[in-house]
Amino acid sequence: MRRISLLWASLLALPALVAGCRNEPDILITSPEEDEQIVAAAEDGWDSLVPEATEDPQTRPRFIPADKAEQAPELELYSFEGTRKELTPGYRGRVTMVVFWSMDIPATRAAPKHIHDLARKYRRVGVRALSVVERTKTYRYAPRFLASQGIRIPTYYDDFSALRRMGRAADESVRQEVPCFFMVDGEGRVRFFKRGFSYTGAGSIRTPGAVDQVIENAAPNETIESFLRQLLEER
Repeated sequence: MRRISLLWASLLALPALVAGCRNEPDILITSPEEDEQIVAAAEDGWDSLVPEATEDPQTRPRFIPADKAEQAPELELYSFEGTRKELTPGYRGRVTMVVFWSMDIPATRAAPKHIHDLARKYRRVGVRALSVVERTKTYRYAPRFLASQGIRIPTYYDDFSALRRMGRAADESVRQEVPCFFMVDGEGRVRFFKRGFSYTGAGSIRTPGAVDQVIENAAPNETIESFLRQLLEER
């Protein structure tokens, strides 16, 4: 009888064990409207969530050749303690990803998580990340939100005058449109610009050491990671 009980216990534990080993993540950081679509698509695998490449010039990422790239400008930002800080994004010999986002727009909250994940993945090859949140009535909640998502990258705030300066360096006219992504190469030049971020919120199965992640909803050769790898291969 004890053998039968142990057998049943093993069979009941098997689905959880298999779930802990598979690669497909559970759902996280999604709007209620997206949940049903994502759950349905997940039955066919996460590849089904990646759309065809679009030709929309307003949202397509742009990679800037080194010989046409401008130096990253000095930005005037503020810490959450209110300290004014002037800094130029970038580190000598390293690639720096910069994201501008807003607590007021739920869809943009996945943006800092995505570059945090990429910076963590490519940290050993010198990739760093910087986050700038728009100063609105809700910006003060950003540290709490970032902590809840396990996001540990330097984050500042401003009225997005810094965003306009970065946009000019990328030869783009940018106002209050967020999120916006930039990449600064090891020579301090702005090499990449992307406006907007369509994503699939996702999280790994809750196993010891598991980490949440955000999957960019873009064609394979149009993802932020694909351009990051292209920049890294130049070195």
